[in-house]
Amino acid sequence: MRKIIFASLILIIITACSQTRNENYESVTSRLFFDKTSITLHVGDTTALSSSLWETEHELVFSSSDESVVTVTPNGIIEALSEGSALITSSIGEMTASLMITVVEPNISIVLQKNTFSLGETVEFDIIKNHNDDDTYNISVSLLDNNDEPIIVSNNSFVAKAPGLYRIKVNSGDIVREFQVYVVDLNMFISDVFRLTNIERINNNLHPLEYDRNLEKAANIRAYEISEKFSHTRPDGSPFETAFSEANVEGSNRGENLARTQQTPTEVVKEWYESESHRKTMLNPVYLYMGVGIYIDNNGIFHWVQTFGG
Repeated sequence: MRKIIFASLILIIITACSQTRNENYESVTSRLFFDKTSITLHVGDTTALSSSLWETEHELVFSSSDESVVTVTPNGIIEALSEGSALITSSIGEMTASLMITVVEPNISIVLQKNTFSLGETVEFDIIKNHNDDDTYNISVSLLDNNDEPIIVSNNSFVAKAPGLYRIKVNSGDIVREFQVYVVDLNMFISDVFRLTNIERINNNLHPLEYDRNLEKAANIRAYEISEKFSHTRPDGSPFETAFSEANVEGSNRGENLARTQQTPTEVVKEWYESESHRKTMLNPVYLYMGVGIYIDNNGIFHWVQTFGG
């Protein structure tokens, strides 16, 4: 989360003139300072120092006395990492200025368990109390961007009705957090994986596959399972084909392709096709049907499964 604090770094040039009978003398004094001597941040805050500087040949340099508490980037972006205090020092030429930052644990933390969601899924924010108290805390959720995409917002959650990247502001009292949430249309992703796979089969003079809902059920079972154990062997130790039986898939010819971390159908199909073993499965002429399963875990990682039957 980033917020702008009103701790400006200012370079002041004071010009004093004196005059003698024959000459004019001009002395120039420069001074660098923050307009505040100290500020307080919450753990997790990211804040930007604004600056008002005349042009100078010297480079502005920032440093932190304790980077385990506060870090600062070369352009003055501060991140509060843990409770404590740290002195932020800025220097330009021979001039220096200091700002004491105290970092405290907020009464509450606003958390989001993951940042990638499927279309229509409720994005819900939670409050975690950092101290034992009986107070009741409420959350207010709002969109930061002027996004024309339809969205339903409640007190502590929202539901996006169109895919896209959403910037969300969530606040409770003086605690303000910003989140980026990625919403994807899994049905569209499934259709694209199916379409791109058939393009590769047709390009290799093979018949296109038909889509099968029972194979999709098996693929969804396996997509969740490979988030726990990335293997063609299921978490209970049985072979992957047993998931086909659970999903009432008919036929004795069965195969699957697995992948994880890829963000788009184009990326995952391309990587499958470039792998010799996966390409062999995609282009197997005995297969007549196909299903696709996609699971997004709590870390926002995609897990992809192609299931084949015939």
